[in-house]
Amino acid sequence: MQDAKIAIIGAGNMGKAMLAALQTKFRDAAAFDKDDDLALHIPDANVIIIAVKPQDFETLTAQLTTKLPGALAGKLVISIMAGVTISRIHELTGADAIVRSMPNLPLKVQAGVTGWMASEGLAKSTDFDKDLVRKIFRTFGEEIEVAQENDLNKITPLSGSGPAYFFYLCELMQRKAEAMGFSKEDARKIAENTFTGTAKLLQDDTRTAAEMRAAVTSKGGTTEAALKHFEAAEFPRIFDEAIDANAARAAELNRPAA
Repeated sequence: MQDAKIAIIGAGNMGKAMLAALQTKFRDAAAFDKDDDLALHIPDANVIIIAVKPQDFETLTAQLTTKLPGALAGKLVISIMAGVTISRIHELTGADAIVRSMPNLPLKVQAGVTGWMASEGLAKSTDFDKDLVRKIFRTFGEEIEVAQENDLNKITPLSGSGPAYFFYLCELMQRKAEAMGFSKEDARKIAENTFTGTAKLLQDDTRTAAEMRAAVTSKGGTTEAALKHFEAAEFPRIFDEAIDANAARAAELNRPAA
């Protein structure tokens, strides 16, 4: 396995967050905007993380290979682009050692979850291996290797979009607190600290979320009344259907253009 010299193409929010995390473990890591003269930077790197929007990928690779034919061949290419398959990445970059991944937003605080799958070309590589891939992703938080590329579509509506569900519930609680007469500032404290404090409590405990919920739900009490209302309103079904809708959209994005 070579020493990793990492170049991130795409210096947006995710690119910058990945760079900050990687610099805690790797001496040689840098991020570049897609409009930078990448031909000046890419040759020195052996690990390329592509963090641009999927619709920019084809233009990016066309411009790069025009200036520098074979620029990405022989490198480990890691993609965080939704809907761009390993075969398509190989087609446009010429790389054989490819990893397609789906990280999520908490990587900004090194507490993310990254689902990933490697190409067959990585297994055949003498320069790179999965240990390097795991080391890279563990700088972001937890990592989960999946067996099938389609499994990344399943990760998307779970950990990929999961932070948005968390923010939404927090938003709803803040809104309700304001409706009950609390100031906007106090309502935000109530909502945010309740959710983040509970998340930390769950993380620090060995019990599952279901076990902890049962432990704080007294029979005939106020919490039970709220939870029974969730059940009666079919919140579990609504939540399941929302995730299914997300997964269906992820599948649409993965279909090749006609």
